[in-house]
Amino acid sequence: MISLPSLAGYAAPRARVDPAQRCELCAAPIREPHRHVVELGVRGVCCACRACALLFEGSAADARYRSVPDRVIIDRDFALPADRLGIPVGLACIVRDPAHDRVLACYPGPAGIVDGELTAEAWTALAAATQLADRLEPDVEALLVHSERGSARSTCYLVPITAMYELAGRLRRTWHGFHGGDEAERELAAFFADLDRVSAPLRAAARPGEAGAFDRKGRSA
Repeated sequence: MISLPSLAGYAAPRARVDPAQRCELCAAPIREPHRHVVELGVRGVCCACRACALLFEGSAADARYRSVPDRVIIDRDFALPADRLGIPVGLACIVRDPAHDRVLACYPGPAGIVDGELTAEAWTALAAATQLADRLEPDVEALLVHSERGSARSTCYLVPITAMYELAGRLRRTWHGFHGGDEAERELAAFFADLDRVSAPLRAAARPGEAGAFDRKGRSA
């Protein structure tokens, strides 16, 4: 279900039809780049055609499916150290899971994604540190908190949930040994360079559905 290439795919200038790719909801051929839909309560994402993605945009809280937004926003004023959130490593995706009334801290790495529950105190601290917490769409978006090695400062992005799976896949392909090695370090740096290139600053970014919302078109999967 999940095989995600570089974020650079969002900048693809022209749609094309891949005969091997079909919508996982209606089986229609998919144009590249394409959108994704989450089946609530099921881990992963579904590749979706434009019609299905539009159908499930703004779904009700009790809906079975919800479309993954395309926006990426960076809070350049974020100044909360990762240790204030109880995050043991320098990379975590914060996801709201309203079905189970919890907030997850998901750690992408060479073994996939490891989940841990974020404490109420840590979520309160995060919500006070960035307006992105208020904009976070449950189930389909994540707050990506990144601290560079040796730095006490963190950066916070609002990203589609697909970015979490992409990052785990890229690390799995390149990780060697205990610390990851040079190849994994380069892959991580390239991921965040792509993310910085396509992200909109917090103050300039609108909410989903508002005029001026930062838009990125589809991701191959």
